Amino acid sequence: MPWSSPGSQPNASAETLYKEGTEFFNKKRYALAIDRFQKLRSEHPFAPEIVSAELKLGEAYYFNQQYTEAVETLKEFQAMHPSNENVPYAVYLSGMAHFDQFSSIDRDQKMTEAAKGFFERVINNYPQSPYAAKSREKLAKCIEYLAEHEFYIASFYMGEKKYPAARDRLEGILRLYKHTPTAAKALYQLGESYRLEKNTVKASLAYEALVEHYPTDPLAKTAQVQLKELAQEKRDPLALLLKPEGRAAAPAVAENKAPTGEVKLPQNFVAKTEVVDEKPGKEKTFVGRMVDKINPFAPPTQIVSPDQASSSGDEKKDQAAKANAAGKKESGGFFSSLWPFGKKQESGAETKTASAKSSQLVGNIDDSLKQRGIDAKQGSDPKPPGADLPKEPEAKPQVTTDLGAIDSKLEKKGKTLSALPAPPEAAPALKAPYDEKAVERAKAAANPAPDTGTLFSNIDQKLK
Repeated sequence: MPWSSPGSQPNASAETLYKEGTEFFNKKRYALAIDRFQKLRSEHPFAPEIVSAELKLGEAYYFNQQYTEAVETLKEFQAMHPSNENVPYAVYLSGMAHFDQFSSIDRDQKMTEAAKGFFERVINNYPQSPYAAKSREKLAKCIEYLAEHEFYIASFYMGEKKYPAARDRLEGILRLYKHTPTAAKALYQLGESYRLEKNTVKASLAYEALVEHYPTDPLAKTAQVQLKELAQEKRDPLALLLKPEGRAAAPAVAENKAPTGEVKLPQNFVAKTEVVDEKPGKEKTFVGRMVDKINPFAPPTQIVSPDQASSSGDEKKDQAAKANAAGKKESGGFFSSLWPFGKKQESGAETKTASAKSSQLVGNIDDSLKQRGIDAKQGSDPKPPGADLPKEPEAKPQVTTDLGAIDSKLEKKGKTLSALPAPPEAAPALKAPYDEKAVERAKAAANPAPDTGTLFSNIDQKLK
């Protein structure tokens, strides 16, 4: 039957297995060919046909679309036989195993990149091989697939109006794949992205590059039309020069002048009516202003009224100075009245009135003190009145300088030194010199060492 597979002979020789596998391979019955070549590798690993069988096995896997097994088998063949004449073919076939797995440009291109690496290896390492020309053709296809994939992603970003992301992809195509047909499309789309962002300078450069580098491409004519339209637009060179990168240019402010030549203020501007003496310096916080307000040592704020500011010449300065001096005198405040370190001196009639009031107050205080029997002219610290207690007689120490009298008093209760008995003599042991060795021998005699032999024998007897 057509679906039946003829089995191999038991204990077949290596020559027989190789012959059957080759016949099945030529008939494109790759599954049977794989079976024969695998048996040959396992049963006859040292047969002369083993090298050709391993290469045929990799080919059978590739044509049977078992790409993973084909790549692994061909990799083993290159490792086991690095100097074999069929190594360029094995590398080329490994690239084809990855290249044939390409599906479309909107998919991941990992297999295409791997195939590109294998084809470049054949071209660089084996340029004289017959597979070098085939590798160049397939390499060009790989590069075209990769460029189309990048252009597909850039077109998606253009549709989403994400022009910076699209330009990143388009510029990558122009750097890596500028010799592909996709490069012309990428250059045109690059100009379109700049034109849609109103960057006419960069857009013109992109169109000019397309016309210069790809004059035969159909998009070159469209780029020329775009260049003419951009040239017709009025461009202010100063605005282009001052335009910051990535930001819109600031709108121009029209000059607003009255017919008489004076500058006319807009409606939202209000003129100042108060003149304040403002001095440059650091801006103070709320806490700093409060401290200046309650600080008695802080100088008063100088404020000039509008009437004083409206006067002309020296009169304006004199009036402002007088007003500021008056403000200094009157700006005592509540805290300055409580300050205990003195008061400001007053002059003229005010000083006389204040002194008269103070003298009258002092006179009233003196009269009240006299009525109570207190002399106001005495010092501020009067002496306390004397006490009526009786005086105690002062005790005088009695000093005795007669030593004989002291001795006579002492002899009444004791005896004299001559009447005392003589001290006893020292013991003979105390008179002898100190001998350390004799002392140690005495201690050893008092505490003899235990007999360990007798002690152990007694313990053994008890244990038994």
